[in-house]
Parts: sequence; C-alpha cells; structure tokens
Amino acid sequence: MSEPYADKSVLALLARPNWRGTNTSRLVYTIQDARDNLAIDPISPLELHVPPDCTVAEYIEGHRYYLEQLIKGIEEELERRRRIKYEGVVNTNAEIIQTIKAALKIEDILEWYTEVIIPRGQYRKNWKYICKLHGEDKDPSGFIYREEQRAWCFGCSKGGDIFDIVQLFERVDLPKAIARLARHLGLDIKPLRGERRKGGVPL
Repeated sequence: MSEPYADKSVLALLARPNWRGTNTSRLVYTIQDARDNLAIDPISPLELHVPPDCTVAEYIEGHRYYLEQLIKGIEEELERRRRIKYEGVVNTNAEIIQTIKAALKIEDILEWYTEVIIPRGQYRKNWKYICKLHGEDKDPSGFIYREEQRAWCFGCSKGGDIFDIVQLFERVDLPKAIARLARHLGLDIKPLRGERRKGGVPL
C-alpha cells in the first residue's frame, strides 16, 4: 500500500491558520470560494497539477479534505466572533487600538459609507470621496490622505482617522466605533491587562 500524498493532520494545520485579524469580508469570500470549488467536478481541474509521487485519486482526496477543513475552520471563527461581547466595554488597551488601525485602511472604511474616487496623474497619492455628511455632494469635497491614514471633508470640515469616520457616519460614540471595527477583524476589545499607573503615566 502506498503512502498517502499528504497526512491529514498536516492538511488540517495548513487549512486552519489563525484567522484573527482577518477582516470578515475576506473570510466570507474565502469560504464561498472553497464551497464553489467543492461543488466542481474535481478531476478535470486537478489532473494537470497532480505531483508525480501520488495518484489522481489521492490528490483529489487530499484536496477535498483541505477544502473541508478550511470551511470548517472559517465557520468556527465566524461563530467565535458572534459570541464576543462588545457591549459594556468602555475602555480597552492602546495595543488593541493600534492593532485595529494597523489592520484597516481608511479608504476601505470610507467605502462602507460612500464612493471613493482614485484620481489620475500626479495627485494619485491622495484620493477623494463623496461626502454624505453635509447633504448632496456633487463634486468630491472629501480628501483621503493615505500616508497619514486620515480623511477630511472641506465642505463640512469633518474627518479624522478610521475611528472618527465610523463615529461620523454611524453617529455613534468612540467605544461603539472601536467595537464596530474590532468585530470586523474578530478582535475581542476587553482589556488585555489592567492599566497600572504611576504619577498618571501608564506602566
């Protein structure tokens, strides 16, 4: 009897990376793509890529097992996110705030609420957006400073970072804006540790 092409325990590990910090949209696309691939007749697309040290049947079995584990892992991560309690958490650690800011781009957050425009030519570095905070904005009066990860509307003089944008468009306070973005990344916003202070300075 020949050895299997890949050990199932190895395939399971490969199919289940740490999904924390991956935005929910990416998880949805990944799980739907995996389900689509499972529904396709596996022989025709895989036959050309079968390594020489295994049979077509072994390779197909390993591939299907990998996809099944991938789907199961994402389903478990989505369920974990549904169970996280975001209500009632007013303060969190600076490390969690920085993690959220590092993982999300302001232009992506603005696209939740409005149209983002990529200019051509020499001004391509700074994008624009149609601001819906001060009524109908026929010409884009909002500017996205991507290097600083900030946005500002010259029509209503409002803007800021990703937390400010969520607060402005959803009309929520800062703790709820943090919770909204943390949920998108699957992060728990409960403090990692208690803040110990000496003379007003965090240790």
